[in-house]
Amino acid sequence: MTLDGEVRPAGELAAERGLNWTTVKMRRYRGWTWTEALCPKLRARNWMAGWSLAG
Repeated sequence: MTLDGEVRPAGELAAERGLNWTTVKMRRYRGWTWTEALCPKLRARNWMAGWSLAG
């Protein structure tokens, strides 16, 4: 794939950016672009962060 003018395997680009390949695949599966999926600054939100068991 080509990203920022570099032609390399997507898995190699992910590893270079410190991303797990599974993370990149799931981001792509959710509809993210390759640029978004390979961006290490984008972190998944913890969807349970706003939950509380206290009633």
